[in-house]
Amino acid sequence: MATDIYKYYVEEDIFRVDHYLGKSVVKEILPFRLANIEKLEYLLNNKTCRKNRNSHERNNWSQGRIDFYDQYGVVRDVMQNHLTELLALITMDLPIDITDQKAVEQKRLELLGSVEKVERILISKSLFKPYLPAALKELAISTGHTGLYGQSINDFHFYIPIEDRDAYTAVIDDLYLGIKTGFVSTGRLSKLWNIWSQAIEETALVEPRKYLEGGDQSLNFFIASDKLQFIRPSIVVEDLDADLKQMKYNSIPATYLGHPLIVIEESDLLQALASHIHSLVWQTIQSKQSFHLAVSGGKTPGKLFKLLSQMQLPWQYIHLWLVDERCVSLADEDSNFNLLHSELIKHVDIPYLNIHPMLVDNLGQICNEAGQSDQAYEDSLNYFSKFKLNYVLLGIGTDGHTASLMPNSDSLKEKHKFVTFTKTQNLKSKRMTMTYNLINNAQHISVLVTGSHKNNIVMELLESKNHLKYPILGIKPIKGNMTFYIDFHAWLPKILLVYKSLQSAISGLVLPFGNKTMRSYYLLMVFIPASALIVEDVFPPSLAECYSGQVDKNTTPYDVQTSCLEIFLGHMYKNTSSIDLGKDAFDWFDSLGRKLHIRLRRQSRYSLRVRKEIRTLSQTELINFFDAVNALKNDKSVKPNKYDSFAIMHQGDVGASAHDGPNFVSWHRYFLVLFENALREKNSRVTLPYWDSRADYLMTNKEDSILFTELFLGNAKGVVYTGPFAFWSTPTNPSTLLRREIGVVGSPVHPERLKTVFTKKYHREILRPSTPDSSYANLESHHDNVHRWVGGNTGQMSSIIFSPMDPVFWLLHCFVDYLWEQFRENQKKLGINSETDYPATTITAHKPNRLMDNLKPPKKNIDGYSNSFTRQIYRYADAPTCDNNCGKAFRDFCTVIEVKKDVFPDRGSISLNLEDLVT
Repeated sequence: MATDIYKYYVEEDIFRVDHYLGKSVVKEILPFRLANIEKLEYLLNNKTCRKNRNSHERNNWSQGRIDFYDQYGVVRDVMQNHLTELLALITMDLPIDITDQKAVEQKRLELLGSVEKVERILISKSLFKPYLPAALKELAISTGHTGLYGQSINDFHFYIPIEDRDAYTAVIDDLYLGIKTGFVSTGRLSKLWNIWSQAIEETALVEPRKYLEGGDQSLNFFIASDKLQFIRPSIVVEDLDADLKQMKYNSIPATYLGHPLIVIEESDLLQALASHIHSLVWQTIQSKQSFHLAVSGGKTPGKLFKLLSQMQLPWQYIHLWLVDERCVSLADEDSNFNLLHSELIKHVDIPYLNIHPMLVDNLGQICNEAGQSDQAYEDSLNYFSKFKLNYVLLGIGTDGHTASLMPNSDSLKEKHKFVTFTKTQNLKSKRMTMTYNLINNAQHISVLVTGSHKNNIVMELLESKNHLKYPILGIKPIKGNMTFYIDFHAWLPKILLVYKSLQSAISGLVLPFGNKTMRSYYLLMVFIPASALIVEDVFPPSLAECYSGQVDKNTTPYDVQTSCLEIFLGHMYKNTSSIDLGKDAFDWFDSLGRKLHIRLRRQSRYSLRVRKEIRTLSQTELINFFDAVNALKNDKSVKPNKYDSFAIMHQGDVGASAHDGPNFVSWHRYFLVLFENALREKNSRVTLPYWDSRADYLMTNKEDSILFTELFLGNAKGVVYTGPFAFWSTPTNPSTLLRREIGVVGSPVHPERLKTVFTKKYHREILRPSTPDSSYANLESHHDNVHRWVGGNTGQMSSIIFSPMDPVFWLLHCFVDYLWEQFRENQKKLGINSETDYPATTITAHKPNRLMDNLKPPKKNIDGYSNSFTRQIYRYADAPTCDNNCGKAFRDFCTVIEVKKDVFPDRGSISLNLEDLVT
């Protein structure tokens, strides 16, 4: 066609339209680059930016184009035309004058003539915050589920045009004015076809990834083995029945050997591990420190090295160390350094002095102990890192060894050296290895385990504590943390054998529902790692009884899962006991209580603390609150620590005496103030915030609340692995990790139903037992619903005993106290004395003059009804509404949600349309 057009027109007269180039944001790419030329141009080159990837996602984009795509294909239109043109605008050399159309065209042609692959670029927040041309503004994004290139979308800056003109209108304007920059020249068209034609022809018969209506629409991807792969949110096991292929991640346990566990497919696992290293590197160098990374060898780590080589990392600040090395030449194919060099070092621009191979080959002498090369490596570690490694990557051998710490070897008993030689009968040659002394002193330790041949050792380790037999069990970080990254092949094989041996037993139980469906439920169950659950011939009686009980109820398979399986798993998860508090904890509580008692009795007035809704806190206030909570968690001056001591105080007789009666509001008011005072010991400016969940109730997807993202309280589902309380352990025996299961049962506070509380006059009309649970006036019932909504069947918040272990507890109860104070203000207006309006009750534990359980020094139940708390200690800021200019996240009051997103430095703020709120 281009040849035919040339018969009648010259190039200057041809305006070949690609409406994509007329879009406002595309027109701002060159001005944006020019505005940031000093910072961007040193990055956009083949030395610093090794790969450039464009991503494209639209909804309803094919409407009216089906015939066109049938003839020419989606790839020709979207990839060849749109995205490759963007590639040229992003990566071409800038001409001196970006308004010079001929110069711009020449630079585009030069770039497209050198293109081999079409990939992506984003501006990471780890780099710098760019200057904006006048036509752009920043769009703040907050989402926990969307990602790009294996990273959270929150890690990037997003910009949109201030005025987003219709693309075709812009094209017509440019046509009228003769501006050809937004049109496709014949030269560029030819190069675009040359770039894409071969790939399109080769993949013509390859079925693309399907997007199912209502299913996963994520474009989160990464590079593995030189191929672009999507990060999938579900597990696919190829050799099982079709109904078993989709399984949820949260059916996998949260911990392994007492440490966080991640179990996913190998490619996703490596990407997660690489992203973790990437994130920690940038965090470390922002504090102007070097990052010391020690790695093990092996086939799978080699794949990780390749991933790291493709990431943008500040290699000038990274030091590479080897955890262990075979006594072979560094050029030998068995050398760990040779692998590190071939897959990583030679692909990145890292200073020579930052590379630290183990000196096993010293002038041709291999592992000559007389040469003291192990001591020389120690000296280097001391000089550069002071024996404090930021990150250590380990593996596990089939015999349980890690690094080159071999079973029953003398190196396991080394008390002084940080690096040593080791040899056992199982090794063909000696090795040099880091010892426990060095590895356990690291800030972060990750253990990578892949392959079905590792399944036996993964299961054996659950049954042993003998680190001499299984050296990996001697890895116990002193102050750092440790995470296991295990792929499905290493985790599943033995469990799948269990599944096959149970098929006949299961089939006999599930005929009313269809045996395939029920098999999938049981397969989910046996993913739990506790050995007691993995049985080969006995179906759990309680689960079988529940299934049998559903036969005559015309129950759907989904209802069976929620009513039977999740209850079963919940009981298993909660099969823990709390630990006891020592005298030191009670002494501390007594001192807090006495200080509170003195302040409540004083006649002089104090400046009141102001408790605010958490989403209205300033950046400083929010950070101070989170830091103070974590400071209590880390303060082990009382056992187990000061935060967990508070959580344990909510147990014992408190279950009965502080719930289901009029002492509910009284006891928890004391408890909140004591906890707030403990926080203020860490930071005197901290005041407890409250969480008004009425705002979350009115969201279409309630679990998508901004509150349950890394910006505030961490993720909503499963083990809490994001936010300020990530990977918190709980004071139980055995210890578990903090967990939530938001949205399974219960709900946030219903705004309309809550209004019933404020139609009443007396406490007896809003508190148990005189107010039935069926009444919307029951204040404690509103509170119960939120507990269940956050905790579900397996989270701590769903249990009276364990709920304070989740910091959400304090925010919820602070809101209950806020509502109670509003009720008391109404009583005051009606001439009712709130201090004496204590409901009559026959429940002994709730009688007004009974002493409160667990609170020191002892207080009477009725003492919590005193006005002294809000006269002498604190008051509440009103719950935000549009009338008082909240503007901070309240869907039921405001037309635009605006969430402070600068909890962490340089993250800006966010404005989202209500209907588009996502996490």
